[in-house]
Amino acid sequence: MFACCCLGAQDSKEVHFVSTVAATSDGLGHGTPGVDVRTEEAERPEPFQVTLTRSSSMEPWGLVFHAPVTSTVFIGNVHSEANSVVGAYNAKAPQLERLRPGDCVRGVNGETTPEAMLNSLHMPDMTSLQLTVVRPPVFQVTIPKNGKPLGLSLLRHSSFPLMYVNGIASDCATRTCGADILIGDCVLGVNGIRGEPQELLDLIKASEAPVLTLSRIT
Repeated sequence: MFACCCLGAQDSKEVHFVSTVAATSDGLGHGTPGVDVRTEEAERPEPFQVTLTRSSSMEPWGLVFHAPVTSTVFIGNVHSEANSVVGAYNAKAPQLERLRPGDCVRGVNGETTPEAMLNSLHMPDMTSLQLTVVRPPVFQVTIPKNGKPLGLSLLRHSSFPLMYVNGIASDCATRTCGADILIGDCVLGVNGIRGEPQELLDLIKASEAPVLTLSRIT
């Protein structure tokens, strides 16, 4: 399932299968193979409520919502310009409750199923959004390639600065090292670097032992 709700032109889906084995190492990505290291980035483990209001339908929410490879709605992108609703909200909200890409939306105006939530978000005359938001825990996994392809199928969308694991090959470095990676995990960074999907793909291909920073809805 892949659906999105955003303001602006339609975007196309792109799927990338990362199987390239780098010829040389970039010197990054050292760590214990296949061991996930939980970080303190998920500082808000409990769901929190967000109320967004606008005076008219002409005022942009500044949010892109999507449901990638799981039955969960995520915030795919946040446009925090001063004239956007989310920009005004984030400027005043406590740091741990500011909306960010990768946040999971569990409720929209009382709706809790992905289809109903996306339908609510598509209503053009909506002037108030009551969101129940969960921040997924973040962890890191080191994957030594040892001559094998990484074997992750990564799904990305041209509107979102995030990638999601869409598949894992049967004979690959990810399975050989026993990395705790599941379909639906979100790739936030590589070798400690956060960036656009193409930049992260290049880092994965260039490293002999990439360190992936991921988030997961539990």
